[in-house]
Amino acid sequence: MSFVLHASRAVCALLEALEAHGLTVAESADFSAFKACYELFRGVPVNPIFDVERQTLDGIWLAMEDGEGVCHAIQAVRFLGPATGDLASHLAVHLRDFVPLGHGVEAATSEVVSSAAQGMTGTLAYHGEFYIAPSHRRRGLAALGIRLGQLAAWLRWHPDVFFGITIPDSSTQGFADRMGYGGFEQRAIAWRDAAGLPRYDEGLVWSGPAHMRALSNDPFLRRAKSSLGCAAEQ
Repeated sequence: MSFVLHASRAVCALLEALEAHGLTVAESADFSAFKACYELFRGVPVNPIFDVERQTLDGIWLAMEDGEGVCHAIQAVRFLGPATGDLASHLAVHLRDFVPLGHGVEAATSEVVSSAAQGMTGTLAYHGEFYIAPSHRRRGLAALGIRLGQLAAWLRWHPDVFFGITIPDSSTQGFADRMGYGGFEQRAIAWRDAAGLPRYDEGLVWSGPAHMRALSNDPFLRRAKSSLGCAAEQ
């Protein structure tokens, strides 16, 4: 069976599991709508990497909605095209795009310290802005939603490297495994303030083609389908 067929079946299993929680998934490539939805949902500005008012975006975003159209979780994927060198070099050159707003950090004084990103080459897709409403946490929805975001991106672009940047609270190998990523590095970006003083570090998660093929036939997805999403992660 082809990877595309496996991945398509996996997406169907994830959608069925989410429907069991009373949620459907809306997909869009309209990032003006994403900016409005994200900022209303979270009450904070969207980060530069997904801000359509700063740059033209090639990507998709997904919203998990209830029967009344209320959003309970949101995420986005941006296709970045060929890397500038390897992923580490790309992050260093474009670090301004990845600055988390509202945390007092500056791209000019911060540094990419990832060793794992060195040597990751080819086309890139960035996965970020995942947020789930507090009322829907600890129900397994994060693991379902993030796997869905990965597979949707792979079916659309087939990137060589699919990656995300993790906040400090999520920077554990356990988080990466539960969310279905293929690799994890705890310290990838050392964020500093305008004076060059350390603020905090963020980690890196990623998946490559081999992992995506494995993810499309992940035992987690088979369990999600058989249990309709009730036996999931956090």
